[in-house]
Amino acid sequence: MTASPEATGGVGYTFEDSVVASYLTSLLVEGGARGISEAITDGVFLQRAALGEPLDDIIVEASDRYGQPAKLALQVKQSPTLSSAETNADFRDVISASWREFKKDGFRMGRDRVGLAAANIAQSTLRAARSTLEWARTSKSADDFFRRLETKNFASDAQRRFVSDVQALLPAEAKGEDNSWQFLRHFVILVFDTLSEGGSGSFEAIERLRNALPTGERHRAEELWVRLSQISRQASGAAGS
Repeated sequence: MTASPEATGGVGYTFEDSVVASYLTSLLVEGGARGISEAITDGVFLQRAALGEPLDDIIVEASDRYGQPAKLALQVKQSPTLSSAETNADFRDVISASWREFKKDGFRMGRDRVGLAAANIAQSTLRAARSTLEWARTSKSADDFFRRLETKNFASDAQRRFVSDVQALLPAEAKGEDNSWQFLRHFVILVFDTLSEGGSGSFEAIERLRNALPTGERHRAEELWVRLSQISRQASGAAGS
């Protein structure tokens, strides 16, 4: 039996609310969506597990200036550890769901993205992971990517460890170098500083809202941000869009 959105939706989970509100801000101001390059936000969909979405927390639809669509599917984990340890269920769940989304019919290679939205990740691990994902995106082939990764004093041990951890969590059919490289090219890790007072993520969102409001209403930008967070919470519980 499929769980209801109320059971899986994180209702009251304030970090997830704030991440959704960030994307609702992008939708409201007709702006770009974090995680999708050169695209304008067209829609935000929440808690879609019951509708067949493996990465169900947040789905963002966007399009570029030529009208070409792109999709970003995210799982929200507040403080995940990026490792393949047996006790590390959060990252294991993210990689598993991301692979299922990546292999779905209709996934647009080179355009769609899958991944993780988090509040806190150890900085050294995050730097290694992000640089590795960028290397994957700027490699013309799996051979080029892994040749660089395996070159001593060129890639770091932390980068190699991140790729090894991801590969360990992928299913058997994904173990080949080409499959894992293609997956890494489309995987994103996004950190949102939206929980603390004055956090950069909420500050930037509020400023985007302020600039979109009429001159006489700009002092209400923070109030609008709070309202978007409330809408996020309500919509998550109902698998809203």
